[in-house]
Amino acid sequence: MYRLLLLSITSAFAFNSYANIEFESKDNSNATKVCVAAVTDKHLRFRGKIKYYGFTYQQAANFIVCNDMPIAEFAQYYQATKNGSFLNRHSKSPVSISEFALQPIKSETIVVTSSLISAPK
Repeated sequence: MYRLLLLSITSAFAFNSYANIEFESKDNSNATKVCVAAVTDKHLRFRGKIKYYGFTYQQAANFIVCNDMPIAEFAQYYQATKNGSFLNRHSKSPVSISEFALQPIKSETIVVTSSLISAPK
């Protein structure tokens, strides 16, 4: 019961901590657009954008890097937990949500860059 209460309180603070952040793309690549969608869009819209920009869920989870973080880690860092959990289900190396539970409160604009990791041959 104590853990559930602590999780609820942590989630309430985490939900409000990134409400004032704006995300803008540094470039116009499809991978960067998916990165921005990972932290700004609702879950179903995010899934649609992955497909729209030509990726599979597995490709997005395993090969897109946003601001030097795997996309699942990037989404979880900015409290997009549904998208982060979704990406973790498709990732070869999932990220623990608890690693990013308490982040400082910020109010700023984040410039998002991306890169693609090449698939092993």
